[in-house]
Amino acid sequence: MNEPKWRKSLAETYQKHHQMLYRIAFAYLKNAADSEDVVHDCFMKLLHEPRAFKSQEHEKAWLIVVAGNLAKDKLKESSRKNLDLDALSNYLVYKSDGDDYRDFLKLILTLPERLILPVYLYYYEGYKTAEIARILRLKPSTLRNQLRDARQILRIKLEAENE
Repeated sequence: MNEPKWRKSLAETYQKHHQMLYRIAFAYLKNAADSEDVVHDCFMKLLHEPRAFKSQEHEKAWLIVVAGNLAKDKLKESSRKNLDLDALSNYLVYKSDGDDYRDFLKLILTLPERLILPVYLYYYEGYKTAEIARILRLKPSTLRNQLRDARQILRIKLEAENE
């Protein structure tokens, strides 16, 4: 028996984006179970509230925004418990095996909440600032200021570690 077209499409979308959505959620939540819940909820929302996307990029952008919003909502839950940052290495998918990369990723996760997603999308997903601004519904200048602020915070933290 053939699968319905919508099910095949949803499965392909899941395969294509679930790891990215997990990393976005984990950047906020620092907790594997909650991050998995956010990914699940993203796809449930897509399943129960079908949308017509203009392109695959539009669909990806929508999923990124939904994942970020769901993660922020989960942060507000009073029963939520954070894992220690040392537990990150057990859950995150790294593009490099170097200790410097892992240490830097842990440092990024200590940034203020409003800066984590822009930094992640820019440095780890390779989006251009104009694309990130559009996805996050920010003015491009606001996004550039956020990236500048994040770099400044990271520079100060790195200098403090090296002293």
